[in-house]
Amino acid sequence: MKLEVFKDILDRIRKADAVVNVLYPMVDVTGVTDEYVSVIEMMMKCYYGEDAADWISSYLYDLKDHNNEWAWDKDGKAILNNEDELWAYCEELKMSKKEYVPAPLMTDEQRAELMEEMKKAFLK
Repeated sequence: MKLEVFKDILDRIRKADAVVNVLYPMVDVTGVTDEYVSVIEMMMKCYYGEDAADWISSYLYDLKDHNNEWAWDKDGKAILNNEDELWAYCEELKMSKKEYVPAPLMTDEQRAELMEEMKKAFLK
């Protein structure tokens, strides 16, 4: 993937998240957006591999100030300090990735079971 395309994707994800964050207090749109997010994540995993997709997700969602160090190599040196470095690292990981196999979808019965377990846990 070209660097410019990678940066554009990250920028568009940020813009979409900003819209969702503005709308959320008025309307819960997560039911709609969750499906789109899962598709984007699956595509990133298929293209770059799971490890790279996790790095991208952390960069987008966990890192609040992109001027802070947030990732280090085994020698303690800061890495992935900007989108260019993140892209280069993901491109490296892409070369060594295993084929991504998505998790099977839950059945209605499994979903109901999970909801019951969650309900029990919250009512304790």
